[in-house]
Amino acid sequence: MDSDRPADLGADTAVRAVGEGRYLATLPPSWDFFAPSGGVLTTIALRAMQAEAPDFRPMASTTTFVRAVPSGPLVVEVTRLREGNVATQLRAALRHADADEVGLEVTATFVRDREGPEVGTSELPDDARSWDDAPPLFAPNARPRLSFFRQVEGRIAIGAPVFTSARFDPGPARYARWFRYLVPQRIEGRFDALALPPLVDTMPAALVMAVGSEHPPIFMPSLDLTMHFLAETTHDRLLCVSTCRSASKGYASCDIELRDPEGVLVAFGTQTMIVRRQPR
Repeated sequence: MDSDRPADLGADTAVRAVGEGRYLATLPPSWDFFAPSGGVLTTIALRAMQAEAPDFRPMASTTTFVRAVPSGPLVVEVTRLREGNVATQLRAALRHADADEVGLEVTATFVRDREGPEVGTSELPDDARSWDDAPPLFAPNARPRLSFFRQVEGRIAIGAPVFTSARFDPGPARYARWFRYLVPQRIEGRFDALALPPLVDTMPAALVMAVGSEHPPIFMPSLDLTMHFLAETTHDRLLCVSTCRSASKGYASCDIELRDPEGVLVAFGTQTMIVRRQPR
């Protein structure tokens, strides 16, 4: 693939069934934060699970990251835990094709729509810049070090340009960015729900805002990732508002809301992470 051409998440996370709940995928090194994004790996597992429950939609998932999974050929093995009329629950184990050990495990619930009360908020944070008013994550023509950020356009809605050489003081442990995939991820005119996990898995910047630019550079490998798929949207741009709720003794807990430009809450996520010095 041409390194200057944006990657297509849908193509890069596609799975191929080989029988008995087993699926194969090939992930290029286009979606890395030092290693492949845990959200992207989660998407691969969820695509295999969706193939096992084609008449259901994703409602919730939890990923446990067991060990680092490099890019390349991957194997996903799906187990059906329960199949009901309105909800189906599955488990998927993902590993690199050259490894015997599981790299991550996902449990997920897929559902059919039912009648019930409609409760929710449709508003953007008052302090969030609009897409048009938000500055870019990186300077024009800059080539981000982490390949993930070469596949999305990001704009800073709340906070400072944390992944640049800019200086900023410690502040509230909250950060918001607008993201859109450079290659739109749509199914039947709507944002592909299985393209949400990579955007949910962008919470660490909230802790970076809290410690400020003078703190030694850190990165935060995920221990787990839980997300709820809450609403459909026809928009390609999503506001991702992350908050670090706690950081102590080398670990952190964060959560994130994803809202479309109309303020609809599309997804919610939370995770715990290890806090480490950033690799050189």
